[in-house]
Amino acid sequence: MHSKYSHKLSESKYLKRIYSLVSYSSPLKRSMSGYEMEFTLVDDRGDVSNRSEEIINTCKEINKNFPISKEVGKNMIEIAALPSTKIQKTALYFIDNIQNVQTICAEKGLSLLPLGTYPGSFKEKVWKKKRYIYPAKVIGDKKYWYYYSHCYGFHYHYSLPKGMFDHKNKFLNVHIKSRIKKTLIDSYNLLIAADPALTTFTQSSPFESGKYYAKDTRVLFLRGGKKLKFDGLYSNMQLMGGLPPYKQTLSDLISTLNKKDKRFKKMLIKKGAPKSLIMEKDTLDFVWNPVKINRLGTIEQRGMDTNHLNICLGASVMIKFILRAIQQEFYHVIPSDVGLKEPFKLEGNVIFIPPHTHVRNVLQRKSSYSGLADNEVYNVCNRFYKLARKLVYKNYLPTLNAIRDMIDTRKTVSDMIVNYVKRKGYSTDSVIPREISRQIALLHVKKMNRDIEKTKKLYEDIV
Repeated sequence: MHSKYSHKLSESKYLKRIYSLVSYSSPLKRSMSGYEMEFTLVDDRGDVSNRSEEIINTCKEINKNFPISKEVGKNMIEIAALPSTKIQKTALYFIDNIQNVQTICAEKGLSLLPLGTYPGSFKEKVWKKKRYIYPAKVIGDKKYWYYYSHCYGFHYHYSLPKGMFDHKNKFLNVHIKSRIKKTLIDSYNLLIAADPALTTFTQSSPFESGKYYAKDTRVLFLRGGKKLKFDGLYSNMQLMGGLPPYKQTLSDLISTLNKKDKRFKKMLIKKGAPKSLIMEKDTLDFVWNPVKINRLGTIEQRGMDTNHLNICLGASVMIKFILRAIQQEFYHVIPSDVGLKEPFKLEGNVIFIPPHTHVRNVLQRKSSYSGLADNEVYNVCNRFYKLARKLVYKNYLPTLNAIRDMIDTRKTVSDMIVNYVKRKGYSTDSVIPREISRQIALLHVKKMNRDIEKTKKLYEDIV
């Protein structure tokens, strides 16, 4: 687009002028937030336990609708929260669910570990079900069973813009007004741009099987590929599991989603998957990217490590209020060179983000390996936090304290774990002994048990 302003204004002011031509006063809707968090179970000694079925069955006996489910590994459970338009309500419901599971675990000599990986070694046991067996054959059995049972994440869901999802067909609705389509694309691109910041804030997986890999080992394990310089789960299938590029239009997004569906179903057929299994799968079932459109009608950020609740919920509050501004107040998200030096710069109703090539090729690698120790990652995290503070309601600002503390100290939970190992006399080049892994696990179990009431009160006090 050419304009008489193009040679007189800076790039940021020029783009701001273009995207501020039309303003809308009425919000689209009040969107809902939802949570899922995966945990591994540990016993009283700090070793991984494969007794997840026992915990799940007990929860279901008390309440058959309790939001707890199995994951790939028998050491894993996933706890969810009923979505609500008020994130305070979702958070409190989520905390209550976790506390209820904690109580049942304690009665059986078990605990929930709030980390993205277990720092030591354990022999995984997995559920050999059709829903896992055939994708494992496509992706690679050894990688699939190992990585999925050894990695634990926090997933945040936010409703798609009003009318964007066809719940009957469980797919995006193409017959929708262009301004609403734009809010979906802007939400999608914003979450991709924010991924290095969000994964840094929630990183809690520096060690796995006694070895140090990176500040965020889980990201390396699950995504892999040339950009991360690691042979991970989706190294050869980045379309299915890597951090995706931005999209320019809804047509681009729909085309990619259909391409993923057709490609993976074709590979399942080659591996002998029953036609009945393939026919029952919807188009959005075969999407495992860190940012995805979910068959539930949500946009999902699934790149974050499981971590302590004050951190994960704080990250979710930042996401919620930024997406709210995009979907309800029609803030625009613009990839631009402005976003290289000033990521998440806000001018008027325009948010500037870095080009997706820089996010995917540079920032996600730096955030995974170095975290806040890297100056560019620190800048991205600090600016994302500052953007969130501008958009978060004042009464929710205390929920960002854990994020602010990380910015102030430049230390994440991963940094704390690494420092603990060093104090015990080991370096990141060492293979830490089993006893140290147990100590780390029990230390964070204790911290979670101690801090959960504080986090609960923080959300109860929101008025």
